[in-house]
Amino acid sequence: MDNLFYVITMISGTNTKLYLASDIGNKCKWIFDREEAIWFETYTEAKDFCNKYFKNFSDYIIEDFVY
Repeated sequence: MDNLFYVITMISGTNTKLYLASDIGNKCKWIFDREEAIWFETYTEAKDFCNKYFKNFSDYIIEDFVY
């Protein structure tokens, strides 16, 4: 059975897709591997996270995928 998930992405200056992943403590980092990214079960959950985590950054994209 396939499940729908959401990840937070951005496009780098070199036109590469990066995924938001958790890091040490309450920090996050941008990585290349979607498998290691933070997966959210709903769009609302991902959007709420972005609203709380990002203070001066709005160039993220919430992307859905089926796993």
